[in-house]
Amino acid sequence: MREGAVKKIMKKKLLATLFILLTIINFMTVPFSRAALGDEIVNYAGRESLSELDSKANENPDNMNTAMTQGTVTSSSDESAASQTDSIKQTSTGFSSGVGILVKILVIFPKIVSYIMSSAVEDTILITKEDQYFTIQKLLSNEYNLFNIDMFKTSYTGNHATTAEKVKNSVATWYVTLRNIAAVLLVLVLIYVSIRMATSTIASQEAKYKNMLINWVVGICLLFLLHFFIIFLIKLSNLLAEKLGGILKNSEANSAELEMVGKVYKKISEIQTATGKMYYMIIYFVIVFYQAKFFLFYAYRMFKIAFMIIIAPLICVTYPIDKIKDNRAQAFSTWLQEFFTDVLIQPFQLLIYAIFIYSANELIIEMPLLGVIFFIMLGRADKIAKKALQLNAGDRNIGDIKLPGFGK
Repeated sequence: MREGAVKKIMKKKLLATLFILLTIINFMTVPFSRAALGDEIVNYAGRESLSELDSKANENPDNMNTAMTQGTVTSSSDESAASQTDSIKQTSTGFSSGVGILVKILVIFPKIVSYIMSSAVEDTILITKEDQYFTIQKLLSNEYNLFNIDMFKTSYTGNHATTAEKVKNSVATWYVTLRNIAAVLLVLVLIYVSIRMATSTIASQEAKYKNMLINWVVGICLLFLLHFFIIFLIKLSNLLAEKLGGILKNSEANSAELEMVGKVYKKISEIQTATGKMYYMIIYFVIVFYQAKFFLFYAYRMFKIAFMIIIAPLICVTYPIDKIKDNRAQAFSTWLQEFFTDVLIQPFQLLIYAIFIYSANELIIEMPLLGVIFFIMLGRADKIAKKALQLNAGDRNIGDIKLPGFGK
């Protein structure tokens, strides 16, 4: 069995184990007001057991609500008008306190990661508002200039506008330079083909070089028309992302991701049980982990697309040369499939995100575990798209991004 297959199996087992663990902890964290601790729960006056307190709670209909909300039970007898208040208290153990301190320390790390990502996209060190925090929704909706792949856009507004303009201008400059070099190389290829056609006397060789001349014409057309295709595909991707993002922004589900993350982080401090703190800490870790994966993937995607645009003219030069051997342009086909999938993966993932968030925004706020499962599935959406479109050239996806300490 190949090493890659073994890693995939181990990864699936790890995810399955994590889900089982989170589900078990989820059932264990149900709040309780009357724990079955036998005679260890007593009142201050008569050292009565839980069963005795329970019988007293039933004497007065209001006692049950009081016991649930305030931890007290009031009882009275026929012989005496005096009433007795029995207090039920749940004392925190040393284990719970220790877990609480450990959780507070550990939760600092994902909080720092989230803060760094937010500072990077907002172009500021100080994050003062909740809506300034990094979210996958804003990333997919093309609200961050840092990840914008439109290399032919002349001006930007908002955060990182200056940086984005410098990067795009640099890419455009290199593209024009390499296109001029590619034009010279194609002229040399034309001279070579012309000489071989003129000196060839064998009919099969003449047909071969005529074919090469036709492929050269296709190559020169690609050289001067390819950038129109690049611009059209990027504009289409950005238009779809912005339209879908606008629909999502104007809906009730706009802040669902922020509310979910905020509620999970708040629960870590509010909940008193050790298992509850651990449960919400794991949820928070996983959410920030997948946000970081999307952050790294789209940063990688932006640089990759910039590089693919720069080398596009040289790919056009290889077109007539590749066609000589087996009449197939492998380099151009690989480039085209990679570029197509890398550009259109953003609106595809945003469409899935919008459908899920719009349909289940209230549910993921109340059940963050469901949101975690959705983020994991969203990270594999590009693989689903490639299989559906039968595009096998692109082998890089969010699931392949490795964070320090989470795989080699």
